[in-house]
Amino acid sequence: MTSSTPNAVAEAGGLPEMTAIELAERMTRAAGRLSDVIEAEVGLLRAFKIAEVERLQTEKKALAEDYEKLLRGLGACPEAVAEMGDDRRGALRAAAERLARAAEANAVALRAGIEANTRLMSGIARAVQEQRPRSACYHADGRPVEADADRSPVSVSLDQVL
Repeated sequence: MTSSTPNAVAEAGGLPEMTAIELAERMTRAAGRLSDVIEAEVGLLRAFKIAEVERLQTEKKALAEDYEKLLRGLGACPEAVAEMGDDRRGALRAAAERLARAAEANAVALRAGIEANTRLMSGIARAVQEQRPRSACYHADGRPVEADADRSPVSVSLDQVL
C-alpha cells in the first residue's frame, strides 16, 4: 500500500478506502475515544454507579468493533506502518498504550466490583438466614433440637447484573 493506492487497506480489512496516513489518524482517534469511554466506565465502577455503566456499553462496543476492524486492516497491510511516518507511528503507539492501560484498569475495576457484589450478596443471604425464626422443638426423649438444625435454607434472588 502506498499513499497513491489507498484501497489496499480497504480491501484487506473491509474498510473504506484510505491512505496509511488516514488509517493512522483514524486509529489514533478511535483508540483515544475508546480509552475515554473505558476510563469513564472505570470511574463509574469505582463509584459503584453500576446503572450508569450500562449507558456506555453501546458506544464502547461500537468503538471497540471499529478499532478492531482498523487493527485488522493494518495487520493485513503491514507496509502501511512504514508509510505512516515517525510522528504518526508515535501517536498511534501512545494511543494504543493508553488503551492498554485503560483496559487493564477496567479489568481490575470489574474484578473488584464483582468481588464486592459477591460479598454483598453473601451478607444479605446470611442476614436473611439469621432473621428466620427459630423453633423450640424437642426430640422424643425431651432433648432440645439444635437451633440451626431445624432451619431450612433460604433462597434469595436479586435481579442485578454487574
